[in-house]
Amino acid sequence: MVGDDWIGACLAMATAVMPTGRFRPNANRKQRSARGCEEFRTHARTDPFPPLTDATKHLIGERTLGLMKREALVINTGRGPLVDEAALAKALNEGRIGGAGLDVLSVEPPKEGNPLIGAKNCLITPHIAWASRESRARLIEITAANLQAFLNGEPVNVVNP
Repeated sequence: MVGDDWIGACLAMATAVMPTGRFRPNANRKQRSARGCEEFRTHARTDPFPPLTDATKHLIGERTLGLMKREALVINTGRGPLVDEAALAKALNEGRIGGAGLDVLSVEPPKEGNPLIGAKNCLITPHIAWASRESRARLIEITAANLQAFLNGEPVNVVNP
């Protein structure tokens, strides 16, 4: 598990993946590189969830894909540009990793010629992995509760009070 936001934590719990390290863009580059290399070598699933910055663009690329186990799965429901699509398609088509499940791409909708379209063992969803009936119902419940709390003078989840 790469990243430290709540989506990554929820995915870890839902899929019984135990996050063993977190991506910290401000960490010493050498420390981050060593920790990241070990993560890619030892885990069967890679789920990138850090924010998209210059430091995280193509975090999953030729080098990191080369460190992964042959049965590794790359799952990206975070941000499309975290994954180098050409490098991932090449690794998939050459059988160097087991598969990919992607809910995000670098450009949405995908442009003609995207190398992941038709890549072996690659499943792409239309950026709606969160949109189950249960998720939408919960979203409505939370929105209604937040609105009621605001009307009662007790706002919750306040940003910039």
